[in-house]
Amino acid sequence: MLQTVKILGVTYKVEEVPCVSKEALRMGQVDHIRKVISIDSALTEQGKQVTLMHEILHCILHSLGYYDEHDNETFVQGMASALYQVLVENKLF
Repeated sequence: MLQTVKILGVTYKVEEVPCVSKEALRMGQVDHIRKVISIDSALTEQGKQVTLMHEILHCILHSLGYYDEHDNETFVQGMASALYQVLVENKLF
C-alpha cells in the first residue's frame, strides 16, 4: 500500500487503520482538511486498492468543486470499480 499519494498537486498521507469509523460501516474515508486517506487494514489487498481508488476519486471531485458527485457514493463507487478494473486488466495498477 502506498504511504502517500499526490492528487492534483496535493500530497495525501495514506494510512491503514483497524477501524475507519465508529459511527458508520466504512472501508475508507478521506479527511480533506488533514489530507489523510484512511483504509481499513482488515480488507484484502484488492479491497484496499479499490477503496484507495474510491477515496482518490473523492479527493479529485472535492478539489474540482464537484460536490454533488463527491457526495454520491453510488457514482464514486461505480467509477472506482470501473477504473480499478481497467488499470488492473491492462497492468497499469
